[in-house]
Amino acid sequence: MAVADRSTEGKRFDLQILPSADRSVRARFSNVIDAEAVEPLKSSWLDEATDDLITPDHTGLRVFLRRVGGDIKRGREGFRPLCDLHRLSKAFNTRPEAIGEAVELLRTELGSMQARTAHGLVANAGIEQAGKLENASLDFVIGHLDLVNDGTLSDNADSLGRAIWNRDPGKLIPLFETGGPRRMIAEHALGLLRMDELVCLFPARLCT
Repeated sequence: MAVADRSTEGKRFDLQILPSADRSVRARFSNVIDAEAVEPLKSSWLDEATDDLITPDHTGLRVFLRRVGGDIKRGREGFRPLCDLHRLSKAFNTRPEAIGEAVELLRTELGSMQARTAHGLVANAGIEQAGKLENASLDFVIGHLDLVNDGTLSDNADSLGRAIWNRDPGKLIPLFETGGPRRMIAEHALGLLRMDELVCLFPARLCT
């Protein structure tokens, strides 16, 4: 790297910072990339990172990385998806689709065998929005109920049970067989149902 033209035949600098107004300089370096001519890279995760550099922890990114990134084994490769997850987490309460995006991010970027804290974060947010989730996100919440805080689980058991019933009544029966929080959700759901709704747990010909 140099701030003056020090390139010679056979010896080139990868990066030189030179006056852009000097036409002779531009003519000499006709085959290089001019930074001013390059369209800035637009990336949501990069915005998160640069915002944090400009104003340290203004958005809570650093605390988030320490809290959520501790059980991720991907090292530096995990930084980008964690920045994206932090960005999405700020929209969990106002934009349920962000939960679906986070579920997909966990599946494709962080995997199911690690990032337990990150999975718990999304599951806790998802159960609070159960009635507004699409199918994949609802299945994610059901599959990760063991990671949901006890208080959050108790407060949202009825709404989750109702959401499962409204989406697919047949999903309630297997929950009884698993025990733990899933059985509790199924019991809450059945306790909310009317008799005519309960009949629909049986073959369709019995439903009117």
